Amino acid sequence: MARAASEHKWLVVHVGSHIDPYYADWAKDLQLRFLQRFLGGDETAMDGVPPVRLAIRRGHDVEWRDEQNWPLPRTRWRRLYLGQKELGWHQPAEDRAPYPATFDFTATERLELTGPLALRLWVSCTADDLDVFVQLEQFDGDGRRIPAIGPGGAATPVPMGIGWLRASHRKLDPERTLPHRPWHSHDEIQPLEPGVPTLLEVEIWPTSITLEPGHRLQLRVQADDDNMGLLAHDDPDDRKGGHGATIHLGGDHASHLYVPVIPD
Repeated sequence: MARAASEHKWLVVHVGSHIDPYYADWAKDLQLRFLQRFLGGDETAMDGVPPVRLAIRRGHDVEWRDEQNWPLPRTRWRRLYLGQKELGWHQPAEDRAPYPATFDFTATERLELTGPLALRLWVSCTADDLDVFVQLEQFDGDGRRIPAIGPGGAATPVPMGIGWLRASHRKLDPERTLPHRPWHSHDEIQPLEPGVPTLLEVEIWPTSITLEPGHRLQLRVQADDDNMGLLAHDDPDDRKGGHGATIHLGGDHASHLYVPVIPD
């Protein structure tokens, strides 16, 4: 939406399967109004439609909210630092963690994360390349997973957020990259130098997660995404495993998750 040239543009971020935006009542109404405006010549047909409409996740429920811009201008961008097994607002002492790894953050008050995210991950590896798959999960106060709905509907739940990057494709486009959205140029192969800490900036697709007190946000940094079923990157001839990889923490190599905190 940010780079669309037209002066007439609207964004709807919804939940559910990929066909819901075509057959849900709200979606059919919006499509009809759009067609009346741009094919039927009724210049008032889209009047009152907000520029941005978001499905805000509240646990298993959804609250629709109208906005004027995306990402939300009131966003407070913050860093959740990776520790040995935890995520926290404060940078830990310099340390290392094995790869792959899982990190957890438990909310002490309501915390809404709505927007794009990025993982800045410092890694070293004995090999010259590495695949990184990132997944965000939410758990309620009783430890039960709160999944998102995947393209196949409720029968195929997926993580709340996903991202991936091959280390040799880490080169960024400086003109398009933003703090919350790394933009990789994919025009040069940059092998890892074995044993040398290297920064990987991983884009995580926009999401909406509301953590209530006691809810847990889990960051999974994995060498594969085999748990994604039909969406998995599982070509056996094109995999760069995480053998001999290490995640660096704190100090000059403070790996962290860059998150969009929305004030109440």
